[in-house]
Amino acid sequence: MTQPNIAKPAAGYADQLKAIRMRLGLTQSQMADRLGLKLRGYQELEADVTTPRIAYVLAAEHIGLEEAVNRGDPDLAPPNVAYLTSELHKLKRR
Repeated sequence: MTQPNIAKPAAGYADQLKAIRMRLGLTQSQMADRLGLKLRGYQELEADVTTPRIAYVLAAEHIGLEEAVNRGDPDLAPPNVAYLTSELHKLKRR
């Protein structure tokens, strides 16, 4: 398995936020609440009006991982997070 490029995403941070939110089936309002943002602020991040900080993407990825575990659906985890958890699991089996 090849590790996704975490440092420089193929998609911009705004696109990543939206993709994570949509994968989870959350509304913008729900994702904003989970990230501790006001709806308008989150909408501006997703629309790339305000440049998203990597911290928001990392927090959204964490939310995705939590949702994957809580719902029992590993496909909900963002790809780079799924990769890292898979690698961690391999290390623990050694």
